[in-house]
Amino acid sequence: MSAQAQQKSTSPKQLIHGRSSKGFTLVELLIVLAIIAALAAISIPIYSNYVDKAQITVAISTLDSVRKSFEIYHIDYQEYPPKPINFSSGIDGKTRTALSSMLLDQINNDVTIVSYNSATNNSTYTLIAKARNKNQTIITLTPTDITKAP
Repeated sequence: MSAQAQQKSTSPKQLIHGRSSKGFTLVELLIVLAIIAALAAISIPIYSNYVDKAQITVAISTLDSVRKSFEIYHIDYQEYPPKPINFSSGIDGKTRTALSSMLLDQINNDVTIVSYNSATNNSTYTLIAKARNKNQTIITLTPTDITKAP
């Protein structure tokens, strides 16, 4: 091989350092790390916000299932469940089953029950719960509506 051919295949780094370099420089690695850190700083709060909204939606859905269960109870007994309701066993104040065990599992996973109040004649009720999100959003359930605190 001629001397001219050897010079064409030799890179400037090889001429300066006298050896070939096959890795990345520290500056290149720092730039890549900075880009990854910037992407993480942008995406993690967005992801967290979506998870938070999903937890609120799941809590509202769970309370809608509770409302449907209370409506079935109302059809069976011509009243809503009297207080107190044991949210571990699903038994109401008259020792009747107000909530199924499957719904109780769903309640315990998705919300924290704050309070349950029924009218004196058990013609209406108000159930207040907290969603299991980072802000503990308060959700109120009545026979006609489910509302969340702003």
